[in-house]
Amino acid sequence: MAKHYTSRQPKIIAFTLQKGGMGKTSCVINLAATLSTQKRSKHSRYKNRILIIDMDVHATASRYLNAYDKSTPGIYDALTERCGLDDVICERNYDFGRYGTCQIDIAPTDIYAARIESKWLHYDNPEYLLKKALEKSEKIHEYDYVFIDCPPESNCLLTNIYNACDYFILPIMADSQSFANIGITFKQLSTLSTDLRAKSVIGTIINNYEITNLSVAYRDYFMNNEKIKCFHTVIPHCKRYDQTLYYKTPVVFYHRNIHEIPPIFSAFRALADEFTERVRALEI
Repeated sequence: MAKHYTSRQPKIIAFTLQKGGMGKTSCVINLAATLSTQKRSKHSRYKNRILIIDMDVHATASRYLNAYDKSTPGIYDALTERCGLDDVICERNYDFGRYGTCQIDIAPTDIYAARIESKWLHYDNPEYLLKKALEKSEKIHEYDYVFIDCPPESNCLLTNIYNACDYFILPIMADSQSFANIGITFKQLSTLSTDLRAKSVIGTIINNYEITNLSVAYRDYFMNNEKIKCFHTVIPHCKRYDQTLYYKTPVVFYHRNIHEIPPIFSAFRALADEFTERVRALEI
């Protein structure tokens, strides 16, 4: 695919929450996929270019986009300067009907990423390894957005992400676990804020939503909490997530002749529009 360079630095956005199973990866993959179907601006000829950096050692995003390969370099190699970030980026193209060919790029994680914790003190300024890798990248100027899939636990990889990103998005579910852990995440952000370039939470995504009396109560609570800036768009539960992981494709692309898929595609389209508006507002 032809390379079309952006006129400015991409926005680097971390998808984070101090709890696993909240749908961070599904939000990263499917928001990136949806944005890749849209033009950069009203008058642009080109679609958004997205890079996903998989910093979670569970490698779900890498597997989702069929980029997990034990024999090829991954993010550990880029962080430890065994190679450059550009050397690990994989291109993934999808034919999406009337939207044409869409591209998502990913810097996959690898089986060695967890080892960096034990070698943390061997590096100069180890909390800035990711930032350094991004600064040395030449491909980085091709992208409009860099989405980072964060690990659910606090570790050296998460510290690197927080020191490299510009903004945050918090994927949650309308349940008690999100209620408990979103406060922990905000406390961690405020503790680290003096050392971060990132100054703003773009918003909180309520994900995998199923209507029950309790989930409605939690949804309303989150929506009315101005601090966490909930997106108005709620992502519904979708039974096809497991199948799309098997077929190595984002759920928004896996929709033909399947009646469960259009609602989630429509939701991510609405979320992408809302996301774009919020990012533009932050630039003013």
